[in-house]
Amino acid sequence: MPARAAPWPDETWSPLDGTGLRFLEQVEALIGRAAENPNLFPAVPGIEGEEARRGLVRRYGYWVIYETNPQALVVLSIWHGARRPEGWRTG
Repeated sequence: MPARAAPWPDETWSPLDGTGLRFLEQVEALIGRAAENPNLFPAVPGIEGEEARRGLVRRYGYWVIYETNPQALVVLSIWHGARRPEGWRTG
């Protein structure tokens, strides 16, 4: 399945007022920390034998869910914590 871009998390976010940009900056910072230390964040509960982990973008309540392998860190989902926790697996 090819990667696809997500719309802004809600219509009140705008690159013009900087809200969306701050969110993206925090997501990028979290991914950078995870790339430097893949085990920094906890494993995703309920997934046995896989290296899926999640880091929280605190101010916004979104989880960055990622997998690690020897070549790369792969972002699987950016998922809001108020949504159905296992829903990120099905999109």
